[in-house]
Amino acid sequence: MFEDKKRLVIIGSLIVALVIIIALILWWFFGPKPAPESNLPITDSSITAQTSYEPPVVQPATAERIAEDKSYPLGLRQLAMSFAERYGSYSSDELSKNLSDLQPFMTQSLANKVKNEDISDEIFVGFSTKALSIQLINSNNTSATVIVKTQRTQTVGNNGDTKVFYQDLELKAVNVNNEWKIDDANWK
Repeated sequence: MFEDKKRLVIIGSLIVALVIIIALILWWFFGPKPAPESNLPITDSSITAQTSYEPPVVQPATAERIAEDKSYPLGLRQLAMSFAERYGSYSSDELSKNLSDLQPFMTQSLANKVKNEDISDEIFVGFSTKALSIQLINSNNTSATVIVKTQRTQTVGNNGDTKVFYQDLELKAVNVNNEWKIDDANWK
């Protein structure tokens, strides 16, 4: 009988210990979490209560901006910006890939001119170009001249040395069968 009591005490203790362990595990996973620490400075609540957030207001286009947009021949702005980025982005690994990709947007005269422009470097040279803005110099129904302002990044060598600079690209475009084509491109 003494052993039965001892056995009951051990089994009871194990059940109580098991219940406590389960309770601790549940509390660990589902219990209150500490608030995340914030790097924001502590402020007086009366000051923060008075501060309100005003979303930014988008201003309508000015008459000057609308007139400038209308002055561009249809499709020329997008063509010139895209052309400048692709024309100015290339690497010595794929020397004239950018130029061959641009063939449909060039006149035959420009295509012949750039076909002979092959750069051969023994070390890696790459350019990445981003068109920033465009300025219409002159235009009529058959031709136009624009200057595309660009940001260019030059990478030289295998260690990735880079240089960022700004350069303008003057593009002369002609209207061929109601489609604008780039007839000449000159870096300034």
